[in-house]
Amino acid sequence: MNPQEQVCPNPQCCASGKDGKIGVHSRQDQRYRCKVCGRTFTATLGTAYYRLKKSHELFTLVVSLLAYGCPVQAIVATFQMDERTVWRWLSQAGTHCEGVHEKLVSHGQLELGQIQADELKVKTYLGTIWLGLVMQVKTRLWLGGAVDKQRGKRLLKGVLSYAQQAGRGGEVLIAVDGFNIYLEVIPMIFAQSWNWLQACWQGWSTVAVVQLMKQRRGKRGRVEQQIALGTGQQVKRLIRRSQGRGWINTAYIERLNATFRLRISSLVRATRVLVRQPETLAHWMWLVGCTYNFCSQHDSLKIALPVTPNKRFWIRRTPAMAAALTDHRWSMAELLAFKRPPVGWSLSRMTQGVFPLPRYLA
Repeated sequence: MNPQEQVCPNPQCCASGKDGKIGVHSRQDQRYRCKVCGRTFTATLGTAYYRLKKSHELFTLVVSLLAYGCPVQAIVATFQMDERTVWRWLSQAGTHCEGVHEKLVSHGQLELGQIQADELKVKTYLGTIWLGLVMQVKTRLWLGGAVDKQRGKRLLKGVLSYAQQAGRGGEVLIAVDGFNIYLEVIPMIFAQSWNWLQACWQGWSTVAVVQLMKQRRGKRGRVEQQIALGTGQQVKRLIRRSQGRGWINTAYIERLNATFRLRISSLVRATRVLVRQPETLAHWMWLVGCTYNFCSQHDSLKIALPVTPNKRFWIRRTPAMAAALTDHRWSMAELLAFKRPPVGWSLSRMTQGVFPLPRYLA
């Protein structure tokens, strides 16, 4: 137990572990005590293991299987667990991963370059819902997603707001499909001076929008490329900077959709595994998304390290490593044990040193 790495969970208390205001209350029960307000708290507070009655190893193993596409019925049959326990653990892990994403990804320090967004139609027991995803092309980083009952402005605002919160301004190219509501939502989220103040403060200088419209006629259909906002020179420059070569496409978000369909059984087109509530799908999305960002190595992100003139050593990276959010590949236990800020704490207090940031964000 290390009290220097802890912080009081009381929002009204300004105690910091660096000042020696946190002490050990009970080593047997793994509890700390704040010397200022006198509140005691467990060492697992802020992690996915908080108030967990089963072993941490079993919880980590079950969550890992869920994050990589193992069916829930297979987990129930293998570990002789109640199905409701598995779904509850999924919700607990998804809520934790959402907090990790908000702390590490949505902090406004990324240079977006080019982002791509798309929506997936999902069948549930209560009808059809929509899942929206957005990613950064250069680092393959998943920036966030949203779940809604309708494919409309509210869904697109929820999806694109994660990209806007993660970016620090500058130039950005947004590649989407032929859904025309994007052209109404994007100016609300990015850049225009007569719109959101937060977008003004971030200083989005150039916002270009390209669309890839698919017309399914016959066996192959036809694909049309269109520049909806910006000039051809801006689009070429941003594409060359983010993906090296090529032209207007949504191939990267389509590959990410395939990854989510592989790991979330409810997203498969012809499936009998349906979720009952949109919240369950949202928790599953956050778990898979954070696992993809921090725990999964991407083949297209590996870099060559010359050893000899005729031999190279390849360094494999995760999207979070490519985006400089971390310096190593996380294990599932490390992701679940990552400490989120206590309830009531703001990002401004974290950046002031009250809640210590990781060394790669400090």
